[in-house]
Amino acid sequence: MKEAAYAQGWLRSLGVGGAYDADAAINERGQVAGYSEMESGVSGDGFLWEAGATTDLGALDVEDSGVAINDNGQVAGSSKTEDKDKYGLSVSRAFLWEDGKMRDLGTLGGDYSRAYAVNNHGQVVGQSSTKTAADHAFLWEDGTMTDLGTLGSWSKAVAINERGQIVGKSMVKSDVWHAFVWVSGTMTDLGTLPGGKESEPLAINDRGQILGWSETKSGVDHAVLWALRP
Repeated sequence: MKEAAYAQGWLRSLGVGGAYDADAAINERGQVAGYSEMESGVSGDGFLWEAGATTDLGALDVEDSGVAINDNGQVAGSSKTEDKDKYGLSVSRAFLWEDGKMRDLGTLGGDYSRAYAVNNHGQVVGQSSTKTAADHAFLWEDGTMTDLGTLGSWSKAVAINERGQIVGKSMVKSDVWHAFVWVSGTMTDLGTLPGGKESEPLAINDRGQILGWSETKSGVDHAVLWALRP
């Protein structure tokens, strides 16, 4: 059954096939970007679905990241490559797909990169290895990948708003990470709830409100909302 009606609307199959579809995102135009695994269990390809038509985006590295889509139909994610790292494992590259073409966004000098979000300006954020094999958050814009730095070691950018404000998480000491916000070249530690050990952001809107979670003093994870000053 392709479509079923219910009280508030309808439920429609996108018809991309496979055992399951995961890591999907949708924009304001109703375009859907995602990944479909074949019924055989063999890794499938990414897809872009629009008005009943499906476009194959090529092989994605969905084990490490999903896909993101902006309102212009640009899709960001990570694609598996034929390259191998020093351990002989396949590496991935962050990409930006538009107008039928997948663009390799490169790395910060290391083996791999992964994209996690793209805004309507085509700015892409994610994580990449560096020349020293460290994992750092990045901002890609107009052909240039910028290292956002860390709060100590290891960082990852997960979301960006239309103002170019970026959120992610970074190790502040061994096995402890905090949420951060990056604005105009400066990374700021967002801290935790009083007495908490760790925090992590999930999303940021254009008002500078950041949704995420933080540990409490008792070690319980609570949803939190950070608000940046105007």
